[in-house]
Amino acid sequence: SDLVRALPSDTRLVFYCSCPNDAASATFALRFRKAGFKNAIAIEGGSDAWSQAGLPVEAVGPLVVVDGAIPTPRQTGVA
Repeated sequence: SDLVRALPSDTRLVFYCSCPNDAASATFALRFRKAGFKNAIAIEGGSDAWSQAGLPVEAVGPLVVVDGAIPTPRQTGVA
């Protein structure tokens, strides 16, 4: 998408999921890193682990969901 293409390559992108072994978030972080986003990371343990560690949570905007699924990097123009 234009939004993703407009991001500077040093933008911190944080991915999280609730799937076993953080598979989806790790895959997204790796794909975005390969696309040049050097600060793309996956949170080990997902958002539950983040909150349980007492780390801050801030809502910055709506999550974009397409037909019940988060868009893939290819759909966002990153892959």
